Amino acid sequence: MLGLINACSCWSYLTRSLHSTAGVAFVT
Repeated sequence: MLGLINACSCWSYLTRSLHSTAGVAFVT
């Protein structure tokens, strides 16, 4: 269960960083 939570938080962090990077690339 802990591994699932860890993977979930890791995935959300990954998608968030990806979205912020895509947002910066889109703005510039």
